[in-house]
Amino acid sequence: YVIGGHHRVEPDGSTPNHSAEWPDVKDTEDIRIALLRNKIPNFAWGRLSKRSLWDDLSFPVGVLVEDMYVTAKLAYKAKKVILTKEPLYYYSNENAGSIMNYGGKKYIRLKYGQFLGWREHEKLALEKAPEYADECARTAGHAAIRAYMLNEGEGELTEEEKQIIYDFLQQHDHLFRKWSMNKARSLILSHNHTLLGFLGSIQRKIVNRQQERRRKRKYQQANQ
Repeated sequence: YVIGGHHRVEPDGSTPNHSAEWPDVKDTEDIRIALLRNKIPNFAWGRLSKRSLWDDLSFPVGVLVEDMYVTAKLAYKAKKVILTKEPLYYYSNENAGSIMNYGGKKYIRLKYGQFLGWREHEKLALEKAPEYADECARTAGHAAIRAYMLNEGEGELTEEEKQIIYDFLQQHDHLFRKWSMNKARSLILSHNHTLLGFLGSIQRKIVNRQQERRRKRKYQQANQ
């Protein structure tokens, strides 16, 4: 399994080397751990793998951040993993309409997808590297809380999806160290829809402002 670095193509035509920031790891097990913790991003592109590694593996349907379901698993299935930070791939970041650049319901879907992806990493960690299971679960929980709160008043998540978040937070009560995360978790588990709705509306406004500034910046770069 080979992981290559990449340039990111920006709207202004610049091509920064984003893989230069990756950790300097060479050993197969160290690379696996870096992928498990997302220290090396879990992109499916820019990698080469044997076809046989995909046996019993597939991307989930209708889920964002789907790369997190397969990338680390491929590394653990492979006998050897090779990493080069040399850019071998060009990734276009020029599309201002990308899912990564929008707020609203698309952003709720993004956070829910991150929750599911990190939940998969927790499962993998419990099997392969138990010392990192809590870290993966904690990151999953943060994304789950964000998705749930942003969704309050929007109705993007289904009742089944909200129940999945509820069950996860109920089962992981020992993970949330920050007072704010513990408080948000308590609001969700107590079904305090009034306060959740208020906090969710504030968060949506913040996210939408941030994404609007990002879109304007991309537009300005593209027209320089």
